[in-house]
Amino acid sequence: MINDVIITDRDRAMAQRCVECPVCNRARRKQRGAAFWFVKRIEGGVCPFCQAYEKVNGRKAHEPSNSPDAPAIAKRTSRKSFAPLRFLAVFALALLVLIPAALHPWYLRWGATDRELQQPLPGDELVFSGANTATRAITIQSPPEQIWPWIVQIGEDRAGFYSYAWLENLFLADMRNSDRIVPGWQTRQVGDTVWMARKDRYHGRGRAIVAVFEAYHAMVLVSPDDYAKLTKSGPQLSGAWTFIVEPEGKRASRLIMRTLGVPTGPFNRAFNYFVYDPAHFIMERKMLLAIKERAERYQPHP
Repeated sequence: MINDVIITDRDRAMAQRCVECPVCNRARRKQRGAAFWFVKRIEGGVCPFCQAYEKVNGRKAHEPSNSPDAPAIAKRTSRKSFAPLRFLAVFALALLVLIPAALHPWYLRWGATDRELQQPLPGDELVFSGANTATRAITIQSPPEQIWPWIVQIGEDRAGFYSYAWLENLFLADMRNSDRIVPGWQTRQVGDTVWMARKDRYHGRGRAIVAVFEAYHAMVLVSPDDYAKLTKSGPQLSGAWTFIVEPEGKRASRLIMRTLGVPTGPFNRAFNYFVYDPAHFIMERKMLLAIKERAERYQPHP
């Protein structure tokens, strides 16, 4: 017990992991550099082994192990036992975890204002409450009627999604992004299919269904399973992809995209956090910028 703090065998075992950790040992030995910086910043709120080390030893995990005012629970690991490759592997793994954690809040709300984040949008009422939400937005110097045609014609079998087609085509799509408004692609209604991939791939399931359609304002896409559920039993769906156009002044508009999803299970949550969320941000950001460029450049015929 140190300062009336109860120390359990589990605390000692976890502290020993910190004693044996090559990254923490390097931080304690060098007192500078990347390892020292890294340990000093993660020890308090992230690493349970560093926290146990502090509890057992009465000092921070990055502080020198030969400090005279704190007991030591093990001898300093020999310098010869430190493996540089192991340190680099641990450091890279830590960055793989910390970088998404730092960027996640930013790319979930890219371009969106605080008001837009809190604003109820069409489609919100369809999905389970508490769903993971990403809201992104961009200002376009065009009125809604010049932006909406680009949105209504999205689809693998129509104008594409104005994003990185070469990436989409790696997943068996046949995407070609259009640079023009096609009159024959300007009709949509609830129940229509928006293809994400070729119809003959993924057993015909690479598609979404229009669940909400308000011309020049809102279009909400859901999965085929969710749409079937919606027609039979009503809301409480597992996800939705929403496109909103709102006027801003006389000649400008805000294009807002919101993704709602309810991942189930730890694997799906981890996959969404580390893979789907950043990948969807990259593709959707490109889509927003491409629609902006097209709408501002395109001049409709009189």
